[in-house]
Amino acid sequence: MIGRLVVCLLPLLFLGCDGDAPPPKPKPEEPAPPPPKSDVPDHIVFEQILIAFKGAYQSTAFRSRGEARELAYSIVDRIETGVGFEALKQEYSDARSKETDRALGPYYVRDDGVKPKRLDEVERRTYGPVLGHLLFQLEVGEVAIADYDEKGQPTGWHVVKRIE
Repeated sequence: MIGRLVVCLLPLLFLGCDGDAPPPKPKPEEPAPPPPKSDVPDHIVFEQILIAFKGAYQSTAFRSRGEARELAYSIVDRIETGVGFEALKQEYSDARSKETDRALGPYYVRDDGVKPKRLDEVERRTYGPVLGHLLFQLEVGEVAIADYDEKGQPTGWHVVKRIE
């Protein structure tokens, strides 16, 4: 009797408890639509005014850390009142050419993993997490400051302007 019961119930195990037919095989998945294009640009160009201080990474500056911070923020204030970025860059930036003693720039940056458009273009990660993130958030013409951070931005304060 138990053997006969097993034989009768066995087909029900494959059909499900309620006697329904097995579930249909899933259809092959259609490819997912591409993710929407983010607002983050692939390539940017920026200028910077680096304000370093004695003891900052790779710095030859003589100003103190407090003086550097104060100077960086005063430069932002002066830009907001109409003083030209380029003039302030040439006067104050500690990122300078050894040959000409002129401030360096412009800088060409591509988002990480993006194919370069120029030989002198570098990946975003080159500028570290603080400055790298800030640069790609700016609108063309916008000025901002990347604060000194011992681990994330060890060279000093960066007053930056996105130009492309």
